[in-house]
Amino acid sequence: MNSKILVILIIFVKFDLSLCSINIIETKLFKLEKIESLDNDSSNQSIMIRKNNKSLPRALIYSSILPGLGQYYLNNWKPNKRVYTFLAIEILSAMNWYRNEKSGNDLMLKYKAYADSHWSFGRWIHDYYTWSDVENEFNDIFINIENANYTDIWSGHYLEFMCTGNQCSKRYIRTSDPEFKFMYNTLCNLSGSSCSRSIDEINQLLENDYSIQVVKDHHYYENIGKYDNFFSGWSDNSDLYADIKSSGELLAMSPNKFYYREIYEKANDKYFATASFYLSVIFANHAISMLEAVISTKLKNMGNNFKISAFPQYDPYNKWGLRGINFKFNW
Repeated sequence: MNSKILVILIIFVKFDLSLCSINIIETKLFKLEKIESLDNDSSNQSIMIRKNNKSLPRALIYSSILPGLGQYYLNNWKPNKRVYTFLAIEILSAMNWYRNEKSGNDLMLKYKAYADSHWSFGRWIHDYYTWSDVENEFNDIFINIENANYTDIWSGHYLEFMCTGNQCSKRYIRTSDPEFKFMYNTLCNLSGSSCSRSIDEINQLLENDYSIQVVKDHHYYENIGKYDNFFSGWSDNSDLYADIKSSGELLAMSPNKFYYREIYEKANDKYFATASFYLSVIFANHAISMLEAVISTKLKNMGNNFKISAFPQYDPYNKWGLRGINFKFNW
């Protein structure tokens, strides 16, 4: 009997709570309808503001894809000064980057082909100590300033090569490694400080016994034209003359090396350096367009008359191609 009464009470309480919940919901709905009827104008205005708000992620993505596109979106898909500015900088920079990059690559292929025809690893080994005699008129060019001695072939700057033949002690060797010193002595069959084997004999040993493959990367093509300890590899090293640098330092030079350096420096110091500048401008243009889009979106969604614009200030003499950013405030 008591259990039945308890069940009835629970059902009644649940039913009563349900009625209370319904009453509460009805009350809230009534209040909401009342608020909407009283504040209809302000609500409509709020809805209009939300409709006019611009999406920050969308503006940011647009500007990251193409500078000026985010500004185009923020201006309701209508062009303005900022759109034209960012777009013009992007197009001009891309055109100049492509033109200089292509010219640099064309010259790079040219200087690499020239080096492959006029510089030899076997000749470098064979002729390296040609000017080691202190009585030689060009000996001073190859002297190590720190110790006043002729720089050994395995000292200083190095080249790299793969060694896969039967005589190789390891696969990957630098000319500064102890393994190369032993290899050099074997190749030259040393008698004193000069090779007793001919260049052809050395090349034959390099090919058959050592099976070497010189790593011809950027450092290789830079080293053979820049540093004196690689001069003996040039096919016209007998036409050696001293070139005096602006610092007073002597540089070993020959007609072939001089021509090679001209092509190399033109490719790297002119075309690739200019291409790098315009690439920096492109990255800066994207970054500034994105920054400007973020600021403009925030201010536009605030619904006030305060406006800010950011424009890049480019500088061709700056490493990054950018002197700074100009900000313009309007209110």
